[in-house]
Amino acid sequence: FAWFDRLSLGILNAQDILAFTITNLSLVLLCFFYSQRRIISLLLATVLIFFSLIIIRTLPTQYIDNTYIDTTSDNRYSLQPLLIEQLNQAERIKITSYGLDELALREVKLRLLHPVVSRFPDTRVVHMPLDRQASEQGKTQNRRGILFTIEPKLNNTAASDEPPSVTPQTVWLDYPFVEHPQHYLLRSLAVLQHRQNNWILFARGHNEASIAEQGQRHLSSLANALETRGFQLSQLALNDVDLIPANTSLLVIASSRLNWLPKANQLLMDYLQTGGRLLWLRDPEDAAFPELETYLGVTKLDGVIIDPAGYQQGTPHPAVVLHNKFTQHPISHSLKSLVALPWSSALVPLNNTSTQWQRETILSTHPNTWTELAPKQENMAFNEQQGELQGQFATMIALQRTQGIQLQKIVIAGDSHFLSDMAINNYDNQQLALNIFYWLTQTSGDTMPTLVEPTDRYLQLTPLAHHLLSWFLPFTLPLLLFLSGVFLWRKQKR
Repeated sequence: FAWFDRLSLGILNAQDILAFTITNLSLVLLCFFYSQRRIISLLLATVLIFFSLIIIRTLPTQYIDNTYIDTTSDNRYSLQPLLIEQLNQAERIKITSYGLDELALREVKLRLLHPVVSRFPDTRVVHMPLDRQASEQGKTQNRRGILFTIEPKLNNTAASDEPPSVTPQTVWLDYPFVEHPQHYLLRSLAVLQHRQNNWILFARGHNEASIAEQGQRHLSSLANALETRGFQLSQLALNDVDLIPANTSLLVIASSRLNWLPKANQLLMDYLQTGGRLLWLRDPEDAAFPELETYLGVTKLDGVIIDPAGYQQGTPHPAVVLHNKFTQHPISHSLKSLVALPWSSALVPLNNTSTQWQRETILSTHPNTWTELAPKQENMAFNEQQGELQGQFATMIALQRTQGIQLQKIVIAGDSHFLSDMAINNYDNQQLALNIFYWLTQTSGDTMPTLVEPTDRYLQLTPLAHHLLSWFLPFTLPLLLFLSGVFLWRKQKR
């Protein structure tokens, strides 16, 4: 009875109206034949109605118009004109849903899939079922949403014997939607156009974590998540170039294990002094970078942060730091679950910095953590005599300042492992990673996408209402009606 669902929402088409009409007439005819005790006519009418409904639902489109008409006041189930204009430029459209349950899929179909398919009937739609195992482990938020794959129309103006190559555009919409999904898609397409002209560069040449390799410290899963959302990624060896390209929207230093050469160091400082944006991922074992630390005004303490409370909650090692309290910063305020940072360093500000940075701590530990100088020993305990420190430590800091007309943004994280292939799908780590890249690459006209709580689809009853529905309506009310009928019958008999 999907047709009844559409009619109740104000979405009309010829098949649904015919099905509704035949269903209602059939009920009238069946009641009439039953009241007249015409059993044969009743059976014939039932068979006729059954086959009529089947024929109506299977009629080819050339015999019946299957176009949907949106009768809602704000056309909430129709495809918006600006989105039609954008999708008209596509040769092929493929829509893939990931990890959506029945209720979520119903919302997506009504508000996005049906309007697109009705306007572009050649659209291919694929539904990937909800991963129950991932749901039990709390990982569904990392892969719940809609993936649009849009192949642009070919440009045949150039004379060539070989067919021109076309790179499909991919747009990922996280679920639950932050706004109407059509607005979300339209804005994402505009952001995608901006991202296609700007690049995120990962520094290499100093034994950094790589986006092109898989492994415990490498970032191939992160790269896949970013490319799915339209980011352009590449790696750049600063020792082999004379400048950082002007279309670089973000430079990432993913835990350099080797010291930087003077040429690469100077290129980085020139990039920052002209307003370049930076993500600096630090680890306890990464190389020292005193010039950059002084310029940014943030350094790291020796040792690995130990979180005994997290270990008691079930982490595989005391060096895995759990974060469950978040600030209102755009990077962290939308996180709904835990964030785990394995083998992380404590970040502290320097007082001798001369740059005018606005500093904000994004993540910090609880007060019972300490910096362990020998994290590989079996029985670890805080030892102040060895120089270990105990307290609340910052593990992620955001910096901002105005450089001319540009707003310069920098994020320093005391850990790169939470973005690695082994940890990015744990808890809310991937959403934290996406929020970092969204915020760092956000321009003045962009709105940063964030996850929201799903709308409650269930009616929460008070205990009184529950008892009324459970006992009064099915038992007490019929009993009162029966007693009143008996009372009236006895009164009339007298």
